Amino acid sequence: MKLTKQLLMASLVATTAATGAFADFTHSPYIGLGIGGVGARHDIRFGENTTGPGAGSAHHDTGSHKQAFAGSIILGWGTTFAKNWHVSAEIDYLLTSLETETAVGVNNLDKTFLRTNIRNKGGFGGALRLGYHLTKEAMVYVRAGFEHRKFNVDFSKKVAPNAPVYNSNFTVSNTAFVPGAGIEVEFAKNWTVGAEFRTTASVKSESVTNAEGGTTDSTQVKPRTYTYLVSVKYKLRDLFN
Repeated sequence: MKLTKQLLMASLVATTAATGAFADFTHSPYIGLGIGGVGARHDIRFGENTTGPGAGSAHHDTGSHKQAFAGSIILGWGTTFAKNWHVSAEIDYLLTSLETETAVGVNNLDKTFLRTNIRNKGGFGGALRLGYHLTKEAMVYVRAGFEHRKFNVDFSKKVAPNAPVYNSNFTVSNTAFVPGAGIEVEFAKNWTVGAEFRTTASVKSESVTNAEGGTTDSTQVKPRTYTYLVSVKYKLRDLFN
C-alpha cells in the first residue's frame, strides 16, 4: 500500500513537471484579430467550339495577379502536450475585397477582345496547427486546413468589328486545401502576437455557355490565393485552468 502511494505521488509529480513547464499554453481557448494582405493568381482558359461550316475549337490561356488588404477574425482552442509541443484547432473568417481583370486577344483597331473580371469578398476556413515551443513565450508552428471562397466571374467578348458584345457571368464556389506556417509569441499575460503565411491549392472550375452564332464558350478558372497575416490573440485560459 505504501509503495502504491509512492508510485502515485511520483506519477503526479512527473505529470505536473511535464505540463507545468509551459502551463501558460495549456488548455486555452482564444479569440483573435488579424491584419495583412491577400494575393491572387488566377489561371484562366477561354475556349470556343464552333458548329456548322468551318467547325472547330480554339482556346486562349492567360492569368491575372492582384494583391489587396485582408483582415481576419479568429476563434480557436489550443493545448500543450509532451512538455513543449502544442496543438490547436481554429476557425476564421477572412475579410477582403479582391478584384482581378484579364483581357486577351485585344485588337484596338477593330475593337475585338476577350475579357474576364473576377471578384472575391473573402471566405471562411478552419485548420489544425502543430507547434513547438522554442522558449516559454515563443512558438513556431505549421498548419493544415481548408478555405472556402466564392468568386464572381464576368466574361465578355467581341469577335468581329461589327459583332455585338457577348456577356455572361457565373459564380465559382471553391473549397481548397490550405497549408501554412507561422510564429507566435506571448508578450503579456493572456496576449500573443503572431505572423503567418498560408497558400491555397485549388481545383479548376468551368462554366460552359451558348453564345450567338452557333458557338459554345467555356471559361476555366483555377483561383489560387496566398495570405499573410499579423494577428493578436487573447487567451481565455482563466475559464479552464
